[in-house]
Amino acid sequence: AYDRIAKVLGEARELRQHFGQTPVFDVGLYFSSRSRDWIGQEEPANYFQSFQGAHAACAMEHLQFGVILDENVTLKTLREFPAVCLPNVAIVSNREVQLLTDYVRGGGKLIVTGQPAQRDRLGHVQKRSLLEELIGAKVVRQADETDNWLRLPSAKAAANDEQFAHLITSIPADWPFLVEGPATVYGPTSADSFGQLIAPHRTARQRQGKMGTQWPMRPDQPVGPAVLLNSFGKGQVLTFAASPDFATASEHPIVEARQLLRNAISMMRPEPRLRIAAPATVECVVTDDPNHRKLRVHFIAYNPTPQTTAPKNRPYAIPGLIEDVPIFRTSIQVSGHFSNVTAVNPDTKLSTEGQTVNAQIEDIHEVIVIDY
Repeated sequence: AYDRIAKVLGEARELRQHFGQTPVFDVGLYFSSRSRDWIGQEEPANYFQSFQGAHAACAMEHLQFGVILDENVTLKTLREFPAVCLPNVAIVSNREVQLLTDYVRGGGKLIVTGQPAQRDRLGHVQKRSLLEELIGAKVVRQADETDNWLRLPSAKAAANDEQFAHLITSIPADWPFLVEGPATVYGPTSADSFGQLIAPHRTARQRQGKMGTQWPMRPDQPVGPAVLLNSFGKGQVLTFAASPDFATASEHPIVEARQLLRNAISMMRPEPRLRIAAPATVECVVTDDPNHRKLRVHFIAYNPTPQTTAPKNRPYAIPGLIEDVPIFRTSIQVSGHFSNVTAVNPDTKLSTEGQTVNAQIEDIHEVIVIDY
């Protein structure tokens, strides 16, 4: 074990010059300790699953993210991020409401999922959300079930409403897909709506309480909009009636749910500095060194052997080991002019095409340096 740890630390020491630069962010993930303490009090997954799913979606879709803690959040902290995601943050204080309002009013972009700000400070259900003004809709009711479905309209319908066009990328049109997790039926006030939230079918025995609802049932009837978009001040708030973050970390991690969250972040940040395409098993971290005008893209490939995963207490399941050096292709689309591209590993194959850098990497960790 120490031999292997030494090898890893030795490489890190050799590459020390490539660490410590300023992170480049696409989105900030908001962590609510109050929601953790009260919503996840009896069953931690009730809160953690949404946050973990948002984290996993960003990692697998190569989006650059940081974590915002409610315990020390300030307006300055929020403004470090071009977009902020609230993954089923059910408890929000009046101070947080004011901070989020000021952030959006000043031009910030907010993404909201699940049942936001619908509990009081001790976790009791409220009839309204404290974020109704930002969301641009009133809470009709909280969904009692977690096997909720979304259906997004076709590209033709989205073309008539260009602001939602990003959302349907890679997602089949007019097709209900499972988005497991908390959901809210909204009645829009100032927000524009898109798609449908569909309730699950229930058998007679389920309605009578004689049969469980742990396993998802097929979609039944629409009960409200799937997505809301509200302009507020100089900013915007995108609200999902369901929880694509929770679904990403659920027992039924439909790929489209993860892609929906990716599309939402892209919609809120349509022109990132870098747009990275790589396998889902590869994580990317982007940093900027403005003094030397260098962007660094760290790639970390994780291809473990298959391993049984426990249905409960997932964080405690031990993953498989990486036994083989992975090989993968990636492309980096650069916004703006760049003058030179280099790779730390001499075996990495690099090529450029216009504003795009292509690479074939055969390593667990690689650093691509882009001079701009």
